[in-house]
Amino acid sequence: MVPDEDSLSLSYALRMAHDLDIFHKLDVEILTDAEATGLLEGGSLGPSNIVVFDGPKKTSFGRRLLGGSDHPLLPPRMYRGGVKINGVCSTSGELVRD
Repeated sequence: MVPDEDSLSLSYALRMAHDLDIFHKLDVEILTDAEATGLLEGGSLGPSNIVVFDGPKKTSFGRRLLGGSDHPLLPPRMYRGGVKINGVCSTSGELVRD
């Protein structure tokens, strides 16, 4: 996932996608912040590994996954119902405990 209209992050994502294809034969889909947020809100973002190319306050998707600036930076897990980070599940735009 890359920030909207950020050519440097897109370049990094394309390089990573290329290496994952060449060395591991893994499929990659590069999404913008708006696309990823739309899929998450619509419940269409399936289980997957996600790499977020982000910086301070660049993407709403990254902030949403990590629950704000005071949330520990641990890897989130995607599920059909939303995102799970340390047992906290995000569904319909709000963070709720399992």
